Amino acid sequence: MTYYDDMGVFEALGPSEGSPLIAIGWLDPTHSLAGGDVSSDFFQKLVELLVEPWQPALSAGAQRCLFCRFTGGVAELTYRGTTIGVGSTNLFVPVEQRVFIAPSLMAHYIDAHGYAPPAEFQEAVKRCPPMRSVSYLRLIHEHGLHRLGRSVSSE
Repeated sequence: MTYYDDMGVFEALGPSEGSPLIAIGWLDPTHSLAGGDVSSDFFQKLVELLVEPWQPALSAGAQRCLFCRFTGGVAELTYRGTTIGVGSTNLFVPVEQRVFIAPSLMAHYIDAHGYAPPAEFQEAVKRCPPMRSVSYLRLIHEHGLHRLGRSVSSE
C-alpha cells in the first residue's frame, strides 16, 4: 500500500474530475503513526460503513498490515457482532467540498495499533449517511465520483 499523509490529496485513482479525494489512514511503518483516542461511536459507525462499502472499482488481492511484523494482521475484524473484511476495500466519505478515502485496513490500525484519524474525518464518518442509501449515493453523484467509476473501469 502506498503511503499518503493524512489530509493529503489522494491521486492513486488518477486525477479527480469532481471534488478532491483526501487520504486518511494510508499508513506505513517508515512514517510515524498518529496515536490517540477515538470514540466507540465513531468506531461503530466506521465498521458499519465498511460492511459493504461503495467503490468505483475493485482491485485484486489484499493488503496486509505492515505494522504486524510476523502475522500481517487479520483479514477480518469483528466489533459488536458486525464482521468486516480488512485490507481489500476502500471507504469513500463525502463531505462539503471534498471526499475522504480510507483503506478498510484503517479499522485494524485503530483497533490494534492505537491509530487516531484526524478529528475532521471522525466527524465526517459519524455524519455520513448509511452506505448505498439514496442520501449517500446522491452525495457520491454531487462530488463527481460516479465519473471516477467509469474512468477507472474503462482502463
